[in-house]
Amino acid sequence: MCFALGVLAAIALGACAQTDSAMERGVDEGPPSGGQVTLPPAWTPTASALPPREPTPEPLFEAAQAISSLGPWLVFCGQDGLMAVMDLEGPGRLYPGLLCLAPERVSALAGYALDVASLIQFPGGEEIRAACCDAAGWSADGNLALFAETDPYVHTSVMSLYDVAADRSRRILQSDFEVTPLGLSPRAAWAVYVETDALSNEPPSRQPAGQLMAVSRNGRQLVELHEVDSAAYRTDRILGWVAESTLLVTQSGPECNLEPFRHELLLADLNTGMFRTIFGKHSYIALDPATQTVLLEELPPGPCTDSNDVGRLVRLSAEDDWEPHGVPLPAEWGGDWAISRIEWHPELEAFSLRIGENRGGAPLHLVTMETDGTIRQEFPLEDSKIVTLARLFPSPDGGWIVVGASPPHGTRLYDRAGRLVKVLATGDESLSYGVEHVLWMPDGKTFFMSDPEGPGVFRAAEAEGWEPRLVESWGAARTSLMLVQSPARPFKHACSTSSDMRVAACRQACDGRDYTRLHVGDRVILSYEPPLSSRLRSSPEISGGVVGKLAPGEKADILGGPICGDGYVWWYVEAEDTESSGWAAEGNVDGAWLLPTGPSRVLPTSAPVRRQMATPTPGRSAATPTPSAPPATPTPPSRPGPTGTPQD
Repeated sequence: MCFALGVLAAIALGACAQTDSAMERGVDEGPPSGGQVTLPPAWTPTASALPPREPTPEPLFEAAQAISSLGPWLVFCGQDGLMAVMDLEGPGRLYPGLLCLAPERVSALAGYALDVASLIQFPGGEEIRAACCDAAGWSADGNLALFAETDPYVHTSVMSLYDVAADRSRRILQSDFEVTPLGLSPRAAWAVYVETDALSNEPPSRQPAGQLMAVSRNGRQLVELHEVDSAAYRTDRILGWVAESTLLVTQSGPECNLEPFRHELLLADLNTGMFRTIFGKHSYIALDPATQTVLLEELPPGPCTDSNDVGRLVRLSAEDDWEPHGVPLPAEWGGDWAISRIEWHPELEAFSLRIGENRGGAPLHLVTMETDGTIRQEFPLEDSKIVTLARLFPSPDGGWIVVGASPPHGTRLYDRAGRLVKVLATGDESLSYGVEHVLWMPDGKTFFMSDPEGPGVFRAAEAEGWEPRLVESWGAARTSLMLVQSPARPFKHACSTSSDMRVAACRQACDGRDYTRLHVGDRVILSYEPPLSSRLRSSPEISGGVVGKLAPGEKADILGGPICGDGYVWWYVEAEDTESSGWAAEGNVDGAWLLPTGPSRVLPTSAPVRRQMATPTPGRSAATPTPSAPPATPTPPSRPGPTGTPQD
């Protein structure tokens, strides 16, 4: 069964996706298993001291400039408007010569990004594929991109999904009208878009002229939702998803007095096609998807709210069928104030509100608020003068909070309870005008900041008393900061003999018949394309009993392998969602199904472990290891030499 290439016509995908006869996802032979699973050799569940992955001996590209080949890296914008990559520790720097990237164009978990019309890989920014158009959205795991393009010659629009790590594309929609994608559901089961009667050189023919719609990932289900009033310049935006098929959408118009102006808030159920308006005119808004709670600023009736009008704070929740409730604010604040920002912070499990003087005056209050509307903390802003610079940035575990505001407040660090820990900058120093971009490291013990008033990237760490230190003077003022945690694993063509291809990360398996990009200790994802599940088997062979399944987009941890058998490379994995374990095939000659997506959550090490290939006798299962035996010290496998060529 071949899958259409759709809108990514410029992407040479080679062979079509796997056929049913080749897959379990594929391999259908073998009886159901009673639950007995052959454990992988050289692996025990009690292993506690696993050797770290050795650094790649060869540079991944010639202009590496001493940058680490394994990551992680900080990506920022230089003063010349071009992207720069730096090691988190050490002097390594790389300047690929590409335009600066917006955060929404970077798939940091997968190690890829979209640069204008190309898919590039980190850390070097090498072009992997030419892309036809901008990505309208990524799946939550960063492995699936949503594309759309209008063909001016045939007057049609097409929308496609591109599995970036698997290098496969699927057309999910073709329309005679203009299509504007809004985004993907968290697990990419749905793509949401707006269809309008706006193709050039075509007479109006659509009724209604604009409509919010959704299409399933396989392209077989089409859902029509509410009408879009394009004549009134209203556009839709996804506020958030409260379930895989239930979302909240805001319908917005032009800004009113430099403030957001939204006409209504809609709740849509894609399974039933039902939708309803749950609130009318509002301005600032945020959603807690876990408790399905919305906090917003209501706007008074009328076409455009006067800047002197103060809207009330309103809370809505699925718990009481989205009935709006006013949230009272402290009486001592008086009446001459206005809300100027609402954000949701999952790290704190709380909203934040920025309150300023009415008519765009100075900031008055920066508070965190519980989902029930109770104020948790208030951060004093020390007579700051500019309301738009008041922001807070919690650490991943919520243990620390960076607060930035204009002088004399500057940049300050607080603990979880809201107690001041350190004044990081004030007066006329760097960072004294309130940081706008703060990037916390996953361990919550280090963060990076960019200066809003001048060049530079700063680092502060708990081990150094949180003292800010300039680590990169080339960073542009107000540059966004992005963390890319590991390098992109190369596509199959990157293992070729071409001198400009990256061969350092490829290795040969199964006596030269197949290639693998995986290691014990990796976390993997089952590719979205093709949209079929993959069976877990009791032994690394197609006759092994079926003990579980992986669904497209589901993650798993590699605990053992690889073993070659029946023409497949097999890995012993544990599924994240079901925690079932078994042997899974990595892929076939048309491409990989198990794709690397980060370090394992199971193995007690932050780096994957390389193990030597074992080639068992066909039809025989691997032996079960003795639980008390210590793990064998792995020998790094040989890498493909200059003549190594993957099988097609």
